[in-house]
Amino acid sequence: MVLYLLSALAFLCGCAFLIGAMFVVAVERWTAEIAALYFALGFLALAAGIFGLCKFLLRRRTRRAELQNASHERLLTEAAVLTLLPSLLANKGGTQTLLVPLVALAGWVIYRENRRAATNREKDGAD
Repeated sequence: MVLYLLSALAFLCGCAFLIGAMFVVAVERWTAEIAALYFALGFLALAAGIFGLCKFLLRRRTRRAELQNASHERLLTEAAVLTLLPSLLANKGGTQTLLVPLVALAGWVIYRENRRAATNREKDGAD
């Protein structure tokens, strides 16, 4: 671990000296003010690019997590229905007993749609 830290420190020092050497060359070519301005604009562009990349990756990760959660919800629902169905149908009046889970399932679907609509409204308001 210590060797990795020393390697990272050496890399950062090398980058700093490389940037310093590039600045010296730029000062020889232009004035110090123009060279400093170009370097500042370059670093600002680099920071904006990194920020944009991070935001893109965060959105992509969020979408993947939402899709995975939806898939898990679907699997759990199907497993619950398949588990309960034989026992409900085996009882006398099982078809009447089936009405309760169907009403619960309808309520869950309504809740999920409302939650999705609220999430979309929050996303629209945040951007």
